[in-house]
Amino acid sequence: MTNPKTRSRRVLPLLLSTPFLTFAAQAQQTDTSTAPPATQTAQSENITVTASRENLIGVAETASQGSITQEELDLRPSYRVGQLLESVPGLEVTVHSGEGKANQYLLRGVNLDHGIDFANFIDDMPINRPSNAHGQGYSDLNFIIPQLLGGLDYTKGPYYAEIGDFGAVGSEHLRLLDDIPNQMSASIGTLGDEDVAAGGTLHFDDGGRLLGAFDLAHLDGPYTHSDNFRKIDLATRYSQGTDDDGYSLTAMFFKGQGRNSTDVPLRAIQDGMIGPYGTLDPTDGNDSNRWSLSGHYGMVGDDWTLKVNAYYIHSTQTLWNNFTHLLNDPVNGDQEEQDETRDTLGGGVAYTRSFALGDITSDTVFGL
Repeated sequence: MTNPKTRSRRVLPLLLSTPFLTFAAQAQQTDTSTAPPATQTAQSENITVTASRENLIGVAETASQGSITQEELDLRPSYRVGQLLESVPGLEVTVHSGEGKANQYLLRGVNLDHGIDFANFIDDMPINRPSNAHGQGYSDLNFIIPQLLGGLDYTKGPYYAEIGDFGAVGSEHLRLLDDIPNQMSASIGTLGDEDVAAGGTLHFDDGGRLLGAFDLAHLDGPYTHSDNFRKIDLATRYSQGTDDDGYSLTAMFFKGQGRNSTDVPLRAIQDGMIGPYGTLDPTDGNDSNRWSLSGHYGMVGDDWTLKVNAYYIHSTQTLWNNFTHLLNDPVNGDQEEQDETRDTLGGGVAYTRSFALGDITSDTVFGL
C-alpha cells in the first residue's frame, strides 16, 4: 500500500509541471502560427502625433487660464468660426436660429446665450455688444477670417479685473497674424456649404509687412427653407516689428445675410403642418454689416514695456424674428424687426514694470 505522503510527493511535481508544459505548448503554437514566412518582408508605418502647448508655469496666474496656439487651431476641423473657440476646454459653441446670428455659448454649466457672460475680443477689440437690440452681450463672429488667427488666450471664472464686462464666466482673446503665406482655397460640402478664401503678404525693404485676405462663404443647412446664408469678409493689416516693440494697423469688413430658422410648436410637426426641419414663417432673416479700424504700438526697455491700442467699430444689424407666430395677430402674424446701428470707439494703455527683490521677480502693470 502506497504511503499517502509519498503519493502526494509524486503528484505535486506533476501538477506543478502541467501548467508549465501547457504554457510552453501554447507559446510554441503561437510563435509558429504568427511567425511570418521567411520570404515575407515586414512592413512598418510611421504615425506622427502632433501636440501643441505652451509652458505657462510661472506665467499663468491660475489653472483657469491658458493659451491655444495657431498650430492647434489649424489642425481643428471647422466650417464656422465659432467652432474654433471650442478649443477652449469645456466651452461649447453652437448655432442658434440660423448661421447669420451670433453663436450660443455654454461654459461651466451656464447657458451664456449670445455672450452675456462670455467676453470675446479680437486684436484687443471687444466683440460683445452691450444693450444689443436682440440680446445683451451679442457676439457675432462671422466677420472673422480663420486663416488670419494666430491663436487665442482664454480665462474661466470672475478673477480677471482687466477683462471687465461680460467676463464673469469666461473670456477669450483672438490674436491676429502679421504674416501669412500666399494661399488660396476652395471647398464644397453638404448642406450648401461653400467657401472660397485667399490671402497673402507683401514684404517691404524696411521690414514692413502688408497682409491682405478675403473669405466668401455660403451655407444652407438642413432646413426645408434653407438658411441661404452668404457672407463676405475682407481684411488688411500693415505691421512692423513685433507686438512688444513695433506697431500695426488693421482694417476689417464684413457683410452677411440669410434666413433664420427659429423654434416651432411641436404640435405643428405632429399635425403634419410642417416637417421636422420646417418653419411657420420662412420670411424670418438677418442682415448684418461691420467694419473696423484698429491700431497697436509697443515699446520695450530693459525692465519695462509699454503697449497702446485704439479702435473704431461701425456695425449695423437687422433681425426678423417670429417667436409667437400667430398668437397675438392671427391674420398678419407676430413677426418683429430688431434694428441697431452702433459706433464704438475705445482703446487702452498698459505700462509694465519689472522689479526684483533678491531671487523674487515680479511684474506690476498700470493700465487704463
